Amino acid sequence: MYAKRYGVSPKVALKVAKCESEFRTTVYGDGGKAYGVYQFHKPTFELFAKAYGDEAMDYKNPEHAIKLAILAISHGEGDHWTCYRWIKAGTI
Repeated sequence: MYAKRYGVSPKVALKVAKCESEFRTTVYGDGGKAYGVYQFHKPTFELFAKAYGDEAMDYKNPEHAIKLAILAISHGEGDHWTCYRWIKAGTI
């Protein structure tokens, strides 16, 4: 839904989420620094939420994380995710 709305390939959006978290919405990674389906670090989540005009977004809300990740990717911020870089490089 968000991928189409913001002009991001649904295939890429799904691949990033699968790679980052296996679609698990409450998983921690990166030594406890990253959280959720798109493995946001909290400061990055807050930075993107502010940049895209929705500081009321909740870091632990999976719907907010998905929307914010897709927005970030649509604005050229995909390289924030290691998995996105791997997809672009064709390694996964």
